[in-house]
Amino acid sequence: MKLLFLFSVLLLCCVHAATGAETYVYAGEWGSLGNAAGQFNQPFGVTVDGDGFVYVTDQYNYRVQKFTANGDFVTQWGSEGTGPGQFKRLIGIAVDSSKNVYVVDYNYVSFSNFNSRVQKFSSGGTYLTEWNDRTIGAWTRCSLVGIATDGDGYVYVSDKTYNRVQKYSSDGSLSAQWGSTGSGNGELFTAAGIAVDRATNVYVADFGNQRVQKFTSTGTYLAQWGSEGSGEGQFLYPSCIAIDSAGTVLVTDRQNHRVQRFSTGGAFLTKWGSEGAGDGQFQYPNGIAVRGDRVYVADWTNHRIQFFRKQITPSGSFAAYPQSGTAPLTVQFLDYSYDGPTGWSWDFGDGTTSTERYPAHTYNRSGLYTVSLTVTDSVGQTDTKTEWHCVRVTAPPTPAPMPVANFTANATDGSAPMTVAFTDASSPAPYHWWWTFSDGSSSTDANPVHTYTKAGTYAVNLTAWTGIGSASVTKSAFVTVGADPRAPTANFTMSRTSGTAPLYVRFTDGSSGSPTSWHWDFGGLAWATATSPSVVFRQAGTYPVTLTVRNAFGSSTLTRNLTVTAPAGRSRNTAGEPIQVVG
Repeated sequence: MKLLFLFSVLLLCCVHAATGAETYVYAGEWGSLGNAAGQFNQPFGVTVDGDGFVYVTDQYNYRVQKFTANGDFVTQWGSEGTGPGQFKRLIGIAVDSSKNVYVVDYNYVSFSNFNSRVQKFSSGGTYLTEWNDRTIGAWTRCSLVGIATDGDGYVYVSDKTYNRVQKYSSDGSLSAQWGSTGSGNGELFTAAGIAVDRATNVYVADFGNQRVQKFTSTGTYLAQWGSEGSGEGQFLYPSCIAIDSAGTVLVTDRQNHRVQRFSTGGAFLTKWGSEGAGDGQFQYPNGIAVRGDRVYVADWTNHRIQFFRKQITPSGSFAAYPQSGTAPLTVQFLDYSYDGPTGWSWDFGDGTTSTERYPAHTYNRSGLYTVSLTVTDSVGQTDTKTEWHCVRVTAPPTPAPMPVANFTANATDGSAPMTVAFTDASSPAPYHWWWTFSDGSSSTDANPVHTYTKAGTYAVNLTAWTGIGSASVTKSAFVTVGADPRAPTANFTMSRTSGTAPLYVRFTDGSSGSPTSWHWDFGGLAWATATSPSVVFRQAGTYPVTLTVRNAFGSSTLTRNLTVTAPAGRSRNTAGEPIQVVG
């Protein structure tokens, strides 16, 4: 394989748009006349799959060969014949998004038996299926030339005998058909190469009419361009077509020994090639395929595949978002350089640099910053784009002070019920408040008034919100509340505090504060609500006796112990209930 890495210039485009004039230059080749791996006997069709592998129809070696992007041989399949995986005159080749390979084959076996068919293979050459006159009854004595696939899996085939295009599903079911012999709009004279763009527009090389025609995917005529001649946009037998990533149309101009490139509407853009066997010259170019910035061309009589790369006039491009703001300002830089630089060098204007393609940079000081981007291509050529005062950074405003929460109260100790008036003292003035008083109550008032009904020591918390943020303050043990003086105080006496069972005891209430209810608890074994009950204890033990008294203002509890012993010479218990309230 012969490989020449060109000294192409990889240049920048202006911000937001590419304005450089494009051309293509010779980048390398492989192949020679022969039947060994990597040799050819009149290569015709060429296509590239999603992984960059290149497939070539090697016409008179009756095979398909598969190569890497640089022409290293990978595999081959096929032999002369009419059986599955054999060929008589293989022409066009296409690959779909699933890397299935479709090959068109035409030549007569006898006057009544043509080998006109499409064969489908895996990417490694395994025969999968085919369709032909025996399966659809429509191709008897036809001559298939071009083939292409679209993003939906449909296969398009051109028939130069019947001057038509046929559209099939991937299993060979006919979906649409259009064209007839003639020179009018939509008519064809020796239909040849075919290609489909991302919008599923179909382009057909109208070989005999010296033009390219454009159709919808169902055959509606859209446009045409070209005429007979050797001028720009003219043809001497356009053979094959390819669509590049920009949507432009590349056509092999067979007997002008060149490639021409057009806009999707047919405007001439550029051309390259001439007759000969040198680098970038052709002898009847046929198949053409595009992958990235490479264009592959089947150089038919020179028995080789040549590939070309795009060369662009310098024009830089980058953008920054945002371009203004207060420090610290983080700016995202986006490289819009045209057509694949391999190295980037940024100068952000504040003494810092980066070699990333899409750097994010933070400016910490105010000022106007001039930014430059230098890009480098694979052969070391550079171009620089400079944007004066690209980024404007202003100093941040003096921050407003953060809020401070505070409060006061008109009283912090007293007896229940105790009413406290709280006053907000936060700064700056809040617009929202949240108070909690530690007794299960809360408030959103600015200056709440709260009543504590029970004795205890209480923490108070205030959270205040301003336009800047929020702040909180907690004052622990801020309010101390004593018992309500109007509440009763429990007290009682016992007629005896100890004795032998059965022990009779009279309990006499001595509570102060005018209780209105009494509740006596005798060790959890008996209860009474009388003011001064009498109780018999028949079981030895120590009994906690508790009196709880209440009135409208509160309650009070007092507990005293009573000891009961078993009588001498008897069991521990005496007959009857252990404790009995008798009066």
